[in-house]
Amino acid sequence: MSRRACAAAAVAALAALAACEHARPFAAYVEPNVPFDSTYPRRLTFSTSGDVEPAWLPGDSGIIYALSSGEPNQDQCLGVLPPGGGHLVRIVCHDLADPDSTVLLRAPAVGAGGRLAYLRERSVVGAAAPAAIELVVATLADPDPGHAVLRFPYTDAGGTLHGSAGSLRWLPGGDLVYIAEQLTFATPPQPPDTIATPLWIERLTQAGDTATIAVVPGSAGATSLAVDSAGALYFTLPGDSVVYRVAPGAASPSSWYVLGGIGALSGVQVHGNLLVAVGDTNLYVVDVAAHTRVRVTPPDSLRLARPALSPSGTRLVVEAARPGLFPDLWLYQAP
Repeated sequence: MSRRACAAAAVAALAALAACEHARPFAAYVEPNVPFDSTYPRRLTFSTSGDVEPAWLPGDSGIIYALSSGEPNQDQCLGVLPPGGGHLVRIVCHDLADPDSTVLLRAPAVGAGGRLAYLRERSVVGAAAPAAIELVVATLADPDPGHAVLRFPYTDAGGTLHGSAGSLRWLPGGDLVYIAEQLTFATPPQPPDTIATPLWIERLTQAGDTATIAVVPGSAGATSLAVDSAGALYFTLPGDSVVYRVAPGAASPSSWYVLGGIGALSGVQVHGNLLVAVGDTNLYVVDVAAHTRVRVTPPDSLRLARPALSPSGTRLVVEAARPGLFPDLWLYQAP
């Protein structure tokens, strides 16, 4: 059986089981779960429908991402891979299966103690836009249905319409930060598409069933967001080559590092003095203390996006795709 066929079979088998007991971890194979390839960079997924939005589990213990369930209603689930690659070890789909609706689970973020946050989108099958989007907080042990702490769309006190959230990140103390977004939906005769326009970074604090939201000053239009182990925020702005930092307790951001000569930045990730960012369609790894940088060269002219730096700062998972095709996930060693 080919690698692509193996991957497809694993997804199909796990998705079938998920329809009954979605929250349990299921082993796809009984033989040792090892990657197809031990070299770097290595391809982690082999899907024809796209594998996206990777994030790491605590302690570099695994990789969680969004993938198609393979069902006719086009549901999207969360899958977990071993940290070095291999077969899916778990898949989480929404429990309330409905053949007339599509439910997408996406944008996962896992914090200390197995805290899980993700987005859950619901729509009629084939609809150009979701009927509702929820920001869900749960745990890896009990991921669905979780607790919907925000429901989109909504209008804030200032009259701004919030359509969704992106770049979900946990802070060490248990708060969530994310980029608030406005959504625009392209419909026929245009190709169906969802365009997310960033508003600013928001911090969500939960107290029982109450959620309090505060805007991070100076973050309007933020194109990416990262959090370090001390709870500092890092973000990029449109048309800018600066990485900004908000220290814990600080009232405003400061310029942390300027990555000049490569255009506007996005996809920022930080671990100590290690900075990862996308600029000019390329991926760069920077030693901020030494002022050195390495351009990550993709194989076969792939375009890299949405880097996820492991908690140890030693490995990178990225979306990689050719123009017009769905992305797969690739694993790199951090230079």
